[in-house]
Amino acid sequence: MKQIKLLLSLFFVVAISFSSVAQDKSAIQSTKKLEQLKKEIVAGDATAKLTNKQEKNFTAAFIENQKEIKKIQKTVKDKTEKQAQVKELYKIFSLKLRNDILTKAQNTARQKGRKLLKK
Repeated sequence: MKQIKLLLSLFFVVAISFSSVAQDKSAIQSTKKLEQLKKEIVAGDATAKLTNKQEKNFTAAFIENQKEIKKIQKTVKDKTEKQAQVKELYKIFSLKLRNDILTKAQNTARQKGRKLLKK
């Protein structure tokens, strides 16, 4: 009986750790994109930094967008349809970033920063 309880406990610990690894991948990816966004904004205008609330909003929106993309990649079989839907999700995320998360000054700084970093 003790062995069964031990095995079940071990199984649940392993299962929980695997689910947390999947969430960590999205968090790591969102952190990388957030750092890239900060870099673009600061390159354009050093005074237009992101607030903590904006960072949290960006991370939440990015993770949600990635979940939607994964869902589409699993359900849609046609390659062109999949690409069109993913492209639409990126467009929606971009609009949300521009209109809801960043201020006008930050958007302008980001555009300038992107041009400067491409050179």
